[in-house]
Amino acid sequence: MQMCADRPVPARLLVRAMAMTARYFPERMAAQAVTALPEPDARVMDDPEHGAGFARLVAEAARRNGRGAQLDTALMVRPWGIDYQQISVPIRMWHGEEDRNAPVAMGRYLASQIPEVDATFVPGEGHLSLMFRHAEDILREIAGQTATR
Repeated sequence: MQMCADRPVPARLLVRAMAMTARYFPERMAAQAVTALPEPDARVMDDPEHGAGFARLVAEAARRNGRGAQLDTALMVRPWGIDYQQISVPIRMWHGEEDRNAPVAMGRYLASQIPEVDATFVPGEGHLSLMFRHAEDILREIAGQTATR
């Protein structure tokens, strides 16, 4: 991830190479992803439909030269320049404790800094698996919060 901040051009090239693999060899992309993911996310990716969807997502992320995907990743490893204490709206956060894309330490840090945060850290879930296994609960909660406003 740090490479995206420190060396953006090579990082974009890497993103573009990943996108080409995803576009032309989606099964290979999904298989490669499974080997690098934590176990909860790998189980999600073992489903061929989810693997194909992941390959489409990777291909789309780099459709316009890879800069967007590189910049998104670079933003995760740089200071954001935000005074979290100034956030004055309630924040609801869900985070898988096995997430390697957005490490749980980052989520815990944000939860400790934002005044009105209600954070749920879900043991045994990763970046992908959290949404696949808890989307209904998360959406039900969001819909309930929206209905009361």
